[in-house]
Amino acid sequence: MQSEVRVRCQSSPAVIGAGDVPVPAHPTERLLCLAKEPAEQAGKGRCSPTARHGFMFDLDLTRASSKAHDALTRNGQKVEIKLTQGSSVALRHSPKYLIVLHRPRGGPARVVFNGPGEIASTSCGKMQANGQRPISLSKLTTLDRAIDDTLRLPVVRLPPV
Repeated sequence: MQSEVRVRCQSSPAVIGAGDVPVPAHPTERLLCLAKEPAEQAGKGRCSPTARHGFMFDLDLTRASSKAHDALTRNGQKVEIKLTQGSSVALRHSPKYLIVLHRPRGGPARVVFNGPGEIASTSCGKMQANGQRPISLSKLTTLDRAIDDTLRLPVVRLPPV
């Protein structure tokens, strides 16, 4: 069963008391913009829609529901980002790059998979009725260990939560 969750937007300590903080529309943006900029730089605690929101990986998020990707690298490579509190994620397409983040309830986010999407896509399970193919975080962790560092997207900052 699909275990992805939607992330509620919460203010970082720098934003608390800075005024009204709008909730970003893109679920991934909700996580990645939490610590992007201090409140005074972000404009009273707001995450600007034109700001770079790919906090950990320095990515530009695309519009929600873009086919097979959620963000672009600085050189235009497409990246699919999955965030879960469960034990698996599911893919509809084979993305160029895939980043899978796991954030257990009350715990910090960790990178489960960072690499070429084809590696994960070819290891997914049978297609479900909704057109998605599941893959467990344990399988992604195993696949991630075998990926050469030159094939990964560089992590430029630690997770904000």
